[in-house]
Amino acid sequence: MTDEDLARATVVIAIGSGLTRASIARSLGPARIADPVIHPTAVIDGFPDIGVGSVLLAQAYVSATARLGVHVHMNVGSSVSHESELQDFVTLGPGARIAGNVIVETGATVGMNASVINGELGSPLVIGAFSIVAAGACVTRSVPPRALVAGVPAVVKRLGDPEGTPPLG
Repeated sequence: MTDEDLARATVVIAIGSGLTRASIARSLGPARIADPVIHPTAVIDGFPDIGVGSVLLAQAYVSATARLGVHVHMNVGSSVSHESELQDFVTLGPGARIAGNVIVETGATVGMNASVINGELGSPLVIGAFSIVAAGACVTRSVPPRALVAGVPAVVKRLGDPEGTPPLG
């Protein structure tokens, strides 16, 4: 491959951190970002909206009425159900479950085997931007931006700087 070929190549940013993916995507520019990469065993029900640069790993499930922003990572066996939205740079850990009528805002991470229970039609449950849902947590109510939540039911354990950094585990 020549330097010219490399300069025209498109990429998928396969890094777990949404903040890091966002930084790299900004530096590359939109012309360098590839179409979504979808594992052959992932289940895509109907024709949901899946943003460029997204990665859906083995046995991920996306409902027909779900929407995935750009650079979303859905790990092995994770799922997003009806009328739910994963905004840009969201990360779902292995086995994470997003039920119906849920909005996971930009840069949030839902940990391994965590569950986010249904919101209501017209009143979705919201996981705030750059929040972290700990592994195994069960979220039953909305989470503020830049919060770390854990437990069953999930409760806020820490808040990040409202103008800057997210919580650090």
